[in-house]
Amino acid sequence: MLADLNIPWPQNDYTPLTTAQLAQLKNTIITAETLGYTHLAINFTVNIHEIKIPGNDINPIIKQLDNFEKLKEFTARGLKFFSRITLIIENPNQGQNLSKFLGSFNILSIAPTTEKALILACGNSDVDIITFDYSKRMNFYLKHKTVGGGVKKGIKFEICYNSLVSSNSLEKQSFLTTFNNLVRVSRNQNLVISSGATSCLNLRNFNNVLTFCKNLGFRENKVFKNTESVLLGATLKSKSYKQTVMIGENPVHEDVTGKRNIKEIDSGDVFKEQLKRIKLNKQATK
Repeated sequence: MLADLNIPWPQNDYTPLTTAQLAQLKNTIITAETLGYTHLAINFTVNIHEIKIPGNDINPIIKQLDNFEKLKEFTARGLKFFSRITLIIENPNQGQNLSKFLGSFNILSIAPTTEKALILACGNSDVDIITFDYSKRMNFYLKHKTVGGGVKKGIKFEICYNSLVSSNSLEKQSFLTTFNNLVRVSRNQNLVISSGATSCLNLRNFNNVLTFCKNLGFRENKVFKNTESVLLGATLKSKSYKQTVMIGENPVHEDVTGKRNIKEIDSGDVFKEQLKRIKLNKQATK
């Protein structure tokens, strides 16, 4: 299994995609499949300070891709899709009610732009991934105490290499600074690597990216299992919330231990036991 947890949705609001944007997304998916990726998370990024979230139909990915005929060709060949939302949060008050997103997206991600927002994200067990804008220099410092708290809750921290392959030297410099700080304060724990590729030209072979990151001090340290853990959580979430829609059957073949496949989890007792354990862990950490 090879997954990219961040294939950006071309719009940052609820405006329908244009024909050109759909073609761009299709080309990115085709390139990812060619590079050997088997699981893709389509990521809808929204600044909740600027965009009003509707009461219903808050997942534009599912709504607009229903008529995306090419998607059926991908799923027929075994490619699995997940829906993800990334909320850009500046004020901690903006992130108080995250539960409404759990029933509509497989993966919930936070992109904090202030230290207070990061503290909020690291303390919320509903958050699957914390990510950052690697194209810009951060206006606050990452601290081990804060990031370590998120690690203890099982939250994953995302490294997006899109800025690394950019032609903009300032973006590359910003990526390297944030990358080194995150690796340092996280102690190489709970890290996942995604593309965040806004174009098919920015996608890379995962092994090449991993090798480059290792040369910068990144240790592989269960990076594949961390990604599987996010996808397993997304699968369990889809069983808990009827509104959550995943595209493609049996999206995860193995859990984080590699001992059980999703069909066994679907069978009943194993799934109920796992779901109960997750709920108990969340209650214990709140």
